[in-house]
Amino acid sequence: MGVKYGTGDETPREHTVSISASGLRIEEILHHFDLLGDDAVSPSALVSGGASVRWSGNRADQMAGSADVTFERIDGELPGSGTAMLGWRGARGTVESASLETPCSVIEMAG
Repeated sequence: MGVKYGTGDETPREHTVSISASGLRIEEILHHFDLLGDDAVSPSALVSGGASVRWSGNRADQMAGSADVTFERIDGELPGSGTAMLGWRGARGTVESASLETPCSVIEMAG
Protein backbone atom coordinates (compact mmCIF):
# COMPACT_ATOMS: atom_id res chain seq x y z
CA MET A 1 0.00 0.00 0.00
CA GLY A 2 1.32 3.44 -0.85
CA VAL A 3 0.25 6.81 0.55
CA LYS A 4 1.22 10.06 -1.15
CA TYR A 5 0.79 13.45 0.54
CA GLY A 6 1.21 16.95 -0.84
CA THR A 7 4.46 18.72 -0.04
CA GLY A 8 5.26 22.05 1.61
CA ASP A 9 2.56 24.50 2.63
CA GLU A 10 0.31 23.94 -0.37
CA THR A 11 -3.44 24.01 0.28
CA PRO A 12 -5.39 21.83 -0.15
CA ARG A 13 -3.25 18.79 0.47
CA GLU A 14 -3.73 15.93 -1.96
CA HIS A 15 -3.99 12.37 -0.74
CA THR A 16 -3.62 9.13 -2.71
CA VAL A 17 -3.91 5.61 -1.32
CA SER A 18 -3.09 2.61 -3.54
CA ILE A 19 -3.40 -1.04 -2.64
CA SER A 20 -2.87 -4.34 -4.40
CA ALA A 21 -4.03 -7.70 -3.14
CA SER A 22 -3.97 -11.32 -4.18
CA GLY A 23 -6.02 -14.36 -3.19
CA LEU A 24 -8.69 -12.69 -1.04
CA ARG A 25 -11.88 -14.74 -0.58
CA ILE A 26 -14.81 -12.81 -2.09
CA GLU A 27 -17.27 -13.89 0.62
CA GLU A 28 -15.04 -12.27 3.25
CA ILE A 29 -14.88 -9.04 1.24
CA LEU A 30 -18.66 -8.91 0.73
CA HIS A 31 -19.32 -9.10 4.49
CA HIS A 32 -18.16 -5.45 4.64
CA PHE A 33 -20.95 -4.22 2.33
CA ASP A 34 -24.73 -4.04 2.71
CA LEU A 35 -25.76 -5.35 -0.72
CA LEU A 36 -29.20 -6.18 -2.06
CA GLY A 37 -29.99 -9.85 -2.57
CA ASP A 38 -30.02 -13.09 -0.64
CA ASP A 39 -27.28 -13.26 2.01
CA ALA A 40 -27.69 -17.06 2.08
CA VAL A 41 -26.12 -17.29 -1.41
CA SER A 42 -22.39 -16.74 -1.20
CA PRO A 43 -20.20 -16.48 -4.31
CA SER A 44 -16.98 -18.50 -4.26
CA ALA A 45 -13.91 -16.89 -5.81
CA LEU A 46 -10.49 -15.52 -5.00
CA VAL A 47 -10.08 -11.80 -5.74
CA SER A 48 -6.82 -10.25 -6.92
CA GLY A 49 -6.02 -6.82 -8.29
CA GLY A 50 -5.33 -3.24 -7.43
CA ALA A 51 -7.24 -0.14 -6.35
CA SER A 52 -6.48 3.49 -5.67
CA VAL A 53 -8.41 6.40 -4.17
CA ARG A 54 -7.52 10.09 -4.16
CA TRP A 55 -8.92 13.24 -2.57
CA SER A 56 -7.93 16.81 -1.67
CA GLY A 57 -8.01 18.47 1.74
CA ASN A 58 -10.56 17.03 4.15
CA ARG A 59 -13.28 16.50 1.54
CA ALA A 60 -13.48 12.70 1.53
CA ASP A 61 -16.99 13.00 0.00
CA GLN A 62 -15.24 14.17 -3.18
CA MET A 63 -12.85 11.24 -3.32
CA ALA A 64 -12.41 9.42 -6.61
CA GLY A 65 -11.03 5.96 -7.15
CA SER A 66 -10.76 2.95 -9.38
CA ALA A 67 -10.08 -0.76 -9.16
CA ASP A 68 -9.18 -3.53 -11.60
CA VAL A 69 -9.91 -6.98 -10.20
CA THR A 70 -9.80 -10.60 -11.29
CA PHE A 71 -12.03 -13.32 -9.84
CA GLU A 72 -10.58 -16.86 -9.78
CA ARG A 73 -13.09 -19.71 -9.45
CA ILE A 74 -12.84 -21.89 -6.33
CA ASP A 75 -15.08 -24.67 -5.01
CA GLY A 76 -18.11 -23.44 -3.08
CA GLU A 77 -21.81 -22.56 -3.22
CA LEU A 78 -21.61 -20.33 -6.29
CA PRO A 79 -18.21 -20.62 -7.99
CA GLY A 80 -17.45 -17.72 -10.28
CA SER A 81 -14.65 -16.25 -12.34
CA GLY A 82 -14.06 -13.14 -14.40
CA THR A 83 -12.78 -9.58 -14.37
CA ALA A 84 -14.13 -6.17 -13.39
CA MET A 85 -13.11 -2.54 -13.70
CA LEU A 86 -14.79 -0.39 -11.05
CA GLY A 87 -14.83 3.33 -10.38
CA TRP A 88 -16.29 5.63 -7.75
CA ARG A 89 -16.66 9.29 -6.95
CA GLY A 90 -17.83 10.11 -3.43
CA ALA A 91 -20.32 7.45 -2.36
CA ARG A 92 -21.38 6.58 -5.93
CA GLY A 93 -19.82 3.49 -7.47
CA THR A 94 -19.83 2.48 -11.12
CA VAL A 95 -19.10 -0.80 -12.85
CA GLU A 96 -17.01 0.43 -15.77
CA SER A 97 -17.01 -3.08 -17.23
CA ALA A 98 -17.31 -6.61 -15.95
CA SER A 99 -17.31 -10.12 -17.35
CA LEU A 100 -18.43 -12.75 -14.86
CA GLU A 101 -19.10 -16.47 -15.32
CA THR A 102 -20.82 -18.97 -13.02
CA PRO A 103 -21.75 -22.60 -13.76
CA CYS A 104 -25.18 -21.48 -15.08
CA SER A 105 -24.60 -18.02 -16.52
CA VAL A 106 -22.29 -15.55 -18.24
CA ILE A 107 -22.76 -11.87 -17.40
CA GLU A 108 -21.32 -8.89 -19.30
CA MET A 109 -22.08 -5.47 -17.81
CA ALA A 110 -21.08 -1.82 -17.87
CA GLY A 111 -22.38 1.42 -16.41
